[in-house]
Amino acid sequence: MFVGRADEQVKIRGFRIEPGEVQTVLAAHPALAQAAVTVREDTPGDKRLVAYIVAEHDDNTSGDLAQSVREFAAERLPGYMVPSAFVVLDEMPVTVNGKLDEKSLPAPDHSTVSGRGGGAAGVLEETVCAAFAQVLGLSDVGLEDDFFALGGHSLMAIGLVEQLRVRGVSVSVRDIIGHPTPTGLINTLNLSSVQDALSGVLPIRTQGDKPPLFFVHPGGGLSWSYRPLARHIPEDVPVYGLQADGLDGVTPLSNSVRQMAAAYIERIRAVCPSGPYQLVGWSFGGVVAHEMALQLQAAGVQVAALVLMDAYPFERTADDQGHGTVAGPGQKTDVAQTLEELRAEMGHVLGGLSDEELALLAGVYHNNGYLMSKHEPGRFDGHALLLVAEEGKTASTSHGAKWKPYISGEISEAVLPCNHHDMARPDMLERAWSAMAEWMRTVRP
Repeated sequence: MFVGRADEQVKIRGFRIEPGEVQTVLAAHPALAQAAVTVREDTPGDKRLVAYIVAEHDDNTSGDLAQSVREFAAERLPGYMVPSAFVVLDEMPVTVNGKLDEKSLPAPDHSTVSGRGGGAAGVLEETVCAAFAQVLGLSDVGLEDDFFALGGHSLMAIGLVEQLRVRGVSVSVRDIIGHPTPTGLINTLNLSSVQDALSGVLPIRTQGDKPPLFFVHPGGGLSWSYRPLARHIPEDVPVYGLQADGLDGVTPLSNSVRQMAAAYIERIRAVCPSGPYQLVGWSFGGVVAHEMALQLQAAGVQVAALVLMDAYPFERTADDQGHGTVAGPGQKTDVAQTLEELRAEMGHVLGGLSDEELALLAGVYHNNGYLMSKHEPGRFDGHALLLVAEEGKTASTSHGAKWKPYISGEISEAVLPCNHHDMARPDMLERAWSAMAEWMRTVRP
C-alpha cells in the first residue's frame, strides 16, 4: 500500500489536502490491494485529486470497483477530499527502488474510468449532467457527483446557472451551493423551474430547414424524455415534443384519443403548415401518433414516417366486453402504484414536485390510460417502424403482428436491449435514433 507523508499538503480550490490522508481512507476498502492518491494538473491551472487503485482480486470489473471505492470515500471524507477520478490499474508502476513511479501513472479518462456516480436515467438528469460537464470541462458527470469536489467554485457556479438557463432550467447559485450534485439539484426543482415545461408544444430544437420530427408524449403527458435526441438527430432537422393538456391544472383533460390527436395536429400545423409529417410516439404516445397519422391521411396530407416506440394497441380480454380494464376519471386508483409507474417513466424528476403537481401528473397519467383502453384504432395506409424493448418479452413473438389490423403497409421491427421504461434512457435513445434513421433512408410512404 502506498501512503503519502503527513506533511505533503497541497492546496486545491482553496482547500488544504493531504493526499496521504485520503490514501489511508482508501486503504481500508476491503476490495483493494493497493491505492495511491496524487495531484494532477493535466490542464494548466486546474489541479485535481486522482486516485489509482489495484484490486485485491481480479473478479471485480473496473467500473464497479471504481464506483464502490468512490462511494466508500464519499461516506468517510468531506466532499472536497474525494478524488475527482478513480483509475483502476492491474498493478502500480514502481521505480527501480520500489517506490511509486508517479510519472508513469496514466491520465484519467473521465468518460470511462472516473468511477463517478451512475449515468443520467432521464431527460432532466441528462440536461443537468451535461451542464455540469460543460462548465467543469469534463466529458461526463454522474448523478451523484459533487460540483465542488470535481473542481467547481463560486465563479464556475455562476456559469453553471447560465448553462442550465440556456438549457431551460432555472436555478440559483444558492441552490447549487446547497445541493451540489445533479440529483440534489434536480430534487429542488418543480415544474415551473423548467421553461416550456407544460406547454402543448415542447421546442426541443427549432432550427433546421428539413421537415421536423414530432414526438408524442408517453402516458405521463410530458415529452421531456425526448430531449437527449437532439444530440443525435442531424442539426438541420427541427425536433418538437407534444405534451398533454391538464398538466397546468387549468386546461381540461382530453376526452378521447381522437380528440387529442386532432388537437395535436392543429399544434404541428401551426409549427409546420404543410407536410410531409414525421410522427414518433413512445408507449401511449404511439397510439396517439397512429391516430394522428390516420387523421392527417384522411385530410389528404402526407405522413412520411410513423415510428412506434414500444407502443401497442390496447389488448382487451374476452370477458371485459370492450370496456377496458383501466380506471376511468374520478374512479379510485392506487396512488403509490401510480407514482411508481411515473418514476419509472420520469426518473428522478418527481423529487422536486409538489403534492399538487404530483396529483396533476397522476390525473393525466390515469386519464391517458383510460382513453387508450376506450380507443378503437382505424387502419393507416402506409408503413411503420416498431421499436421493441426486448427485455420481458417473448423472443419468438412478432410484436408487429399486434399492429397488423391497423397498418396496411410493412411493419418493420428493430429490437433494443432494454425494458419498456428504459427505452427513454439517453443511450437507448441513441440506438433508437440509429434505427429510425436507417429505416427512414430505406422506406418510403
